[in-house]
Amino acid sequence: MCYCHVVPSSYICGSTVENMKTTFCLLVGLVLVVSTLALDCPVCFKFKCKDPGPCHLGQTTDVCGCCTVCYKGIGEECGGPWNVFGVCANHLSCIRLPEPEGEDPVHDFNTSGRCFALP
Repeated sequence: MCYCHVVPSSYICGSTVENMKTTFCLLVGLVLVVSTLALDCPVCFKFKCKDPGPCHLGQTTDVCGCCTVCYKGIGEECGGPWNVFGVCANHLSCIRLPEPEGEDPVHDFNTSGRCFALP
C-alpha cells in the first residue's frame, strides 16, 4: 500500500514499513547520541567540590579534572571506569581482582581494585 504526501513542488510516496524503518533508525541514532553525551563530564563548579581533608599521600584531581581528591593508600579502593574509584599514590599499584573465567574486557574496565605496594 502506498500513500502520498503533498510537499511544495514534489510528492513523497512511501509504504508504512519504509516509514517505520526510517523512524526506527532515527530513534536508534538519537539513543546513541544521548548515551554518548552521558559519558561527558559536567561543567566544573569548584564551589560544589567537597574538601578532601588532609591528604597524607598527596593530591590529584577527580575523574573529570575538577575537584581535588587525595591519592589512595594501601588497601583502599581504586580503579574502575576512568579511575572513578580513585588513583593510588605513586609508590602503589591498583590491583584488580581476576576475571571470573577467561579474559573479559568489560570486567577489566568496570572492576575496582585495591592499592598495594609491589615488590
